[in-house]
Amino acid sequence: MRKSFLLLTILFLINFAYSSEQVINIVITENSYQDVTYNPQLGITTGIWADQDEVVNQYRFNGSITITNTHSSAAIENIVLNFTQAGNISNLSYYSGSTGFITDYTDGQTYATLTIPDLGPGQSTVFTYNVNTTNIAPPLNLTTSYNDEKVLSGNSFTVTDKVTNTLNSGLYDNTCIYNIDITQNAIELNNSGVEFLNFTFDRTIGISGHDANNASITTNNLTLQWDVYNGITCLNSGETTNISYNVNSPQGVGVAQNYAFSNSTINYRVNTSSSRLKLDSITAISDLFLNFEKEIFSLHLGDNATWRVAGNISSELNITVNITEVTFWVSVRGGAGGGFTNPGLVDNDTVNGDRLNITYYPGQLINNSLPVWSSRGTDWYFNYTYSSS
Repeated sequence: MRKSFLLLTILFLINFAYSSEQVINIVITENSYQDVTYNPQLGITTGIWADQDEVVNQYRFNGSITITNTHSSAAIENIVLNFTQAGNISNLSYYSGSTGFITDYTDGQTYATLTIPDLGPGQSTVFTYNVNTTNIAPPLNLTTSYNDEKVLSGNSFTVTDKVTNTLNSGLYDNTCIYNIDITQNAIELNNSGVEFLNFTFDRTIGISGHDANNASITTNNLTLQWDVYNGITCLNSGETTNISYNVNSPQGVGVAQNYAFSNSTINYRVNTSSSRLKLDSITAISDLFLNFEKEIFSLHLGDNATWRVAGNISSELNITVNITEVTFWVSVRGGAGGGFTNPGLVDNDTVNGDRLNITYYPGQLINNSLPVWSSRGTDWYFNYTYSSS
């Protein structure tokens, strides 16, 4: 029986640092939610990150990591994502989509590793986590003040709203907050159970303040819309802007007491992770094509010959991969029993006894339009059997 050999190849660390089209898209999204009541008449300040006369009823902060294969036809395998600066997150977990695993992380750890075995074309994997609300303040702070604590029914009072970017420029690379949209809705007042009366924004007086040109009141006087800096210009670290306007109290209120007059909803965007979670590196595997050329270079006495082997690697995809390491080896026949080749066992040179493996370090980019990688010119020579044994 002829003792043949099996030539095997391993490709390591194929990465997507360069790509003729986007292959893997990674989005870190963090959302904060605050329920804050401002009432200077009560003189109470309580809750985390509360300003003077504010009661912070709730403050939640959570995040998600979405990994998407944007390629139209190719699956990406063995995706490994390494994150740093993870000390301000907790409860990191797989949430939805193609199955993913947390392969290295515990709460309090400053790094995390996520693995996705297979991500088909157009598919996504989502991981979620919580942000430490004790350490991380909301990136944008809205404060309100007004000039009268006691207002007669039917009279108006002046309100000033101020927004401040609280991101620390020493901790964040990008502190721009943009698309700041604040919607103020006037609240109905329950007039002793007899009727509901509305506070209204006063359009006749209008809006003043630093950013007044970007705020407006609806024709029914029930909503004030403030598009800070017209949604275009950044509000940078430590920067503040404001508007002032008048609110009319309703006529005919029967009981003097504290009444809420407006409700504010704030939306904005930042191009940074508030928790400071950072993607450090990503590696993955894509399909490549491997061809071998092997021939007997010279015959020796007995059952030995010197073999010459060369290989090349090519791609049919428009995914540019960096081939950093390629290993060829000869496996042991019969190592698994029954005469089959066992790729887990490396055979030895029949003359000098060396292990039959060789590693190349190409450092070459390939895709369907770039040249193939070839070991030709650095062919592998080794001694091995060629006939029955």
